[in-house]
Amino acid sequence: MTLPVEALQAAVERGVRAAQRAGAEDAEVYLWSARSWETREAGRLRTVQESDGSGVNVRVRVDGRRVSVISSGLRDEDITWAVERAVSLARLMPRSDTPWHLPTPEESSAPPTPVDRELTNPRVDRLLGVVEESLRVFDAAPWIDYRAGALITSEGTFVVGNTNGLLAWDRHAHESFTCELRAEGQGEFRTMTVGLQARRPVNEAHDIPGALRSAIELVRVKAQAVPLASPVNEVVFDSHCAWQLLQGLLPSFAGNAANAKRSRFASQVGAVVASEAFTLTDDSSDPTSIRCYRYDDQGSPSQGALPLVERGILRNHVHDLSSALQAGAAPTGHGLRGAVGRYVQPPKTTVANARVAPGDHTLQELVETCEKGVLVEGGLLGHFTLNSVTGDFSCTAPLAHLVERGRVTAPLKPVTLGGNLFDLLREVRALGRDLQRFSRGACPSVRAGGLTAST
Repeated sequence: MTLPVEALQAAVERGVRAAQRAGAEDAEVYLWSARSWETREAGRLRTVQESDGSGVNVRVRVDGRRVSVISSGLRDEDITWAVERAVSLARLMPRSDTPWHLPTPEESSAPPTPVDRELTNPRVDRLLGVVEESLRVFDAAPWIDYRAGALITSEGTFVVGNTNGLLAWDRHAHESFTCELRAEGQGEFRTMTVGLQARRPVNEAHDIPGALRSAIELVRVKAQAVPLASPVNEVVFDSHCAWQLLQGLLPSFAGNAANAKRSRFASQVGAVVASEAFTLTDDSSDPTSIRCYRYDDQGSPSQGALPLVERGILRNHVHDLSSALQAGAAPTGHGLRGAVGRYVQPPKTTVANARVAPGDHTLQELVETCEKGVLVEGGLLGHFTLNSVTGDFSCTAPLAHLVERGRVTAPLKPVTLGGNLFDLLREVRALGRDLQRFSRGACPSVRAGGLTAST
């Protein structure tokens, strides 16, 4: 079960005092406790699952040395183990002259209001009932239905504090509803999953009908799709698809990967690595990003907008304290923890907020300049299998259209895209001006060659 805020706050204070008794000059303790429920219906079968989780993260500084330790469990012995482990490991680390920054309570934001939710089977029935009613309203009930629906609700609490005092607490709520549609066309079924997520309950009156309207249109398009007659080598990516591929490239800019020769960009600073149309920066000072900060999680100051690739030329790697020491370079303020809270994982070299400089074209203009190729939209499947060391990738575009002589001529069956991302960078031919922001960066639409599209 999720522990109350007061219990976590008291445990945080005990953890900070334990770290000081063990010899830490400064310490920060993060505790979290979460619980989730899933109700899934497929035909006449309904299943309900419940799960719990908790953990502790400790960050300490001992005689100029610093380290982070994570552990599961919130018992006093779990917290004590993490604190003592962190202090003993810190004594083995090299000293660092980089400023150590511990936030103060005045720098912390006020906690958001907790969200209440219904966690009952009748709620799932109502949501699935809205699906059926929406299908009738959109005149899709005769030829499309749902095969399965699931409602997942989670709640959790975290508390973080350090030697300056308690910093923040948050009781968060998250709900998602998924529904799989199916339609029969050309002798086979086409499916589309509708997913809704929010830090609030799913709105039955607005969220589901709006998402279903888009999904039904996609299923209709899929039912009319044709195969690609022959492979093509030019693709127009919308901003979402382009960003998915770009994320596979970001680990290659990490200084630790370059030091270990696990990056194609190792020893390439100053060399041409992309087409002249491509410019990429990492701006940790961008206030619109969820990763906007003055100091990273190791206490190193942010460098603001750091150019990574400038008009095709590699300018910088990103460094945390360890990779900078190995490379004989200055840290760039990129020792960051993972996205599941800011304090759950130990810091590692991470690109904070990648931004591709936009071009001058609309997505339609990129299509019009394509003689023969494929337009892919709405997202890619399997892009996470990209090999960030070699750059080789193979993924599927569920929503694709054939482009001939600058015109979209027909919807296509799912298209397989294959190639090498580093080669694709050199074949970027034009960029759109439709810059779209994502959680950790921004990217426009892209027209590129250097890959193969086939069905």
